[in-house]
Amino acid sequence: MFYSKENRKGKSLLFKLSKWIHKYVGLGLVFFLIWMSISGILLNHPKAISSLAIPKWAVPSHYIPQNWNRSSLTRIVYSDFEQDVVFASGKTGVWKSVNGGHTFDPFMEGNYPKSDYYRKTNDIYLLETAETSLLFAGNDYGLFRVNLTDRKWVQIPLEISPVKIVKFIEKNDQLLVISESDIYTLEISSPDASIIKNHIKQSSIDEKMPLVDFFFELHSGKLFGFPGQLLFDLAGIILFYLSFTALYTWLYPKKRKKDKKLGRAKPNPMGRKMFQFLLKYHLSLGIGFALFLFIFGVTGFFMRPPFLAALVDKDIHLPTVINHRHDVSWAGKIQNGMLDKSTDDLILATSEGFWKGSGELNSTFQILDKDWPIFVMGATVLKSLDSNHTLVGSFSGLYNISASPIDQMTGQSIKDYSSIRPGDFMVTGYFETPEKESFIFTHEQGVLSLPGFELNDRFQQPQSVSEHYKMPLWNYVFEIHNGRFFRGILGEWYILLLPIGSLLLVFITMSGVIDWLYHRNRV
Repeated sequence: MFYSKENRKGKSLLFKLSKWIHKYVGLGLVFFLIWMSISGILLNHPKAISSLAIPKWAVPSHYIPQNWNRSSLTRIVYSDFEQDVVFASGKTGVWKSVNGGHTFDPFMEGNYPKSDYYRKTNDIYLLETAETSLLFAGNDYGLFRVNLTDRKWVQIPLEISPVKIVKFIEKNDQLLVISESDIYTLEISSPDASIIKNHIKQSSIDEKMPLVDFFFELHSGKLFGFPGQLLFDLAGIILFYLSFTALYTWLYPKKRKKDKKLGRAKPNPMGRKMFQFLLKYHLSLGIGFALFLFIFGVTGFFMRPPFLAALVDKDIHLPTVINHRHDVSWAGKIQNGMLDKSTDDLILATSEGFWKGSGELNSTFQILDKDWPIFVMGATVLKSLDSNHTLVGSFSGLYNISASPIDQMTGQSIKDYSSIRPGDFMVTGYFETPEKESFIFTHEQGVLSLPGFELNDRFQQPQSVSEHYKMPLWNYVFEIHNGRFFRGILGEWYILLLPIGSLLLVFITMSGVIDWLYHRNRV
């Protein structure tokens, strides 16, 4: 094909720019891409690494729990029979106090999960009768129960394991056990009876999927099921290989040149062959997996604020063949729930908004249009106070919903709010004492009293929680992968680490494709 002089000059300039980007931007991003590839693969397999934890000395100080922050406690339950007995739960497991909640001791004997990853307890329920006292706990591994007389926890088997239990709701004589995708029923009058799984239905499961969920599941390969995860794991391994070989093939010629200049050069055919082998497969694997690398970069760019805002409240249509949400009881994830005191309906807060079901659990749940001030990560507090008031908490704050939302920390009515910008108090839990005093747990400050009440040295975090702290490996890797790990070094600028790195990965991938096409006279 005939090319004009101007065309050849333009192609040459494009190639030079592309080559410079691929080489120098790529080298500058080597260690970023290495840690992202390794951490991404580990995040895809939480069960495989659930037993591993990182010791305190290797964990940045802002992750060490203080005053029960960082969800180390989120739930408090008081005994009706014993005035001074209080139970608590959170990421650190289950705790018991025998002095009215001033101090706490671990309460996890028997078969309670030993793994720091699965020990995260999302809710507890205390069942007290004249005959027996039982404590139920729902954690990231499943459903557990302990008879308070023997203190030995046992697991209540469900259909699958592990399964994340998110909430307990008492309804008449039944205890509703809510997981991320199912609702189980346990008879309170017969706690030893078998647990029953309800057949819950949604009014409409169409081809739409929230764009946020789509980007997250595409990034990991989960959109295509377990085979998709394995394929994207392979792409992560290739990304690691490309990063390593880029560094090696840049350093090797420099070392050869330096050795030659210093008179240390010796014939090393094996070293030369290794260099050629690595370079050859750097090129072939790079072009073969370019699409996956492009997906990593584009999806990663939008997976953290501020660019996450572009995905909120948007949907994407997917064909049923890859929309595996049809294969589970509930499309999306159930995050919280409550009984509406005015209607006795069950309200579910999910990753796709609110749903309402009648008192009969086998009925069909309908979409509920609620414009409540809830952070994009979901509601951490959901409680029906009376027929006209609902208490809603999230990383946006704590609000009493009636005619308009009232901020419980300021007492002021709000009109505008952001679902992607955290509030001053990122609420992780709420509770009341028997004396009707109100307190909250927050992500950063820990346990706080609402205006008008005082802590009075209650709810103290044991010194052992921070002294012997271990961070589950999955959570540790997750914090590295999303960039929050480097907040102590970069300050608030850490928020740009992931989007900038992801954008540069897109540039590196595109420049590599351009270089490959140029050398084959295709551009």
